[in-house]
Amino acid sequence: SSSGQYTYVEDSNFSSSKGNINMVSPPLDISGLTLPTVEFWLHNLVGNGAQAQYENTLHFDLIDPSTGNVTADFITAIKGNSNAAWQLVTVDLSSVTATVIQVRFRWEGTGSSIYNDIAIDDFSVRDVPDINVKNGSNMTVAAGGTDAVGTVQNTVTTTLNYTIENNGGVDLTVSTVPFPNHSNVNPSATALSTSPASTV
Repeated sequence: SSSGQYTYVEDSNFSSSKGNINMVSPPLDISGLTLPTVEFWLHNLVGNGAQAQYENTLHFDLIDPSTGNVTADFITAIKGNSNAAWQLVTVDLSSVTATVIQVRFRWEGTGSSIYNDIAIDDFSVRDVPDINVKNGSNMTVAAGGTDAVGTVQNTVTTTLNYTIENNGGVDLTVSTVPFPNHSNVNPSATALSTSPASTV
């Protein structure tokens, strides 16, 4: 937001010959998370025509603070790109055996560019539910919850699109999609235009 803050590396005189720039998180206890996930927003625009020689690199490393072991490039290193929008990056940590970790963002510069600043915002570590239902705006719908659509006039059709994500280790079998009774919605007036796949 306009009142928030983010961290970034200024590309001017940013050269790998001067060493990488590291940002390291404090120790993060993920032992209580079933499907631990890191999320952050990334702005990685390469200006001046997005030419490859101007692309800097962001590395995502994991550190086990109990041993000092480092897993370099836990995900594929991220190069600069031509996308001017902030992009959400999601990192699945379910394969990590350590119970406490540190995340290290490692910026590597080309030394031949002033065009590829790299910025990070809204870093978080969270647990991903096994089944995640999202509506068309990617807002998560809580299990057993409701998704308000505001006032709908009679004889007016309102369409809602949902995505069912299965982040667990077993298949989800979808047999029926019920339409529960609601004080303002008649289930008989509700129709499913496209059925989800039987197995998610």
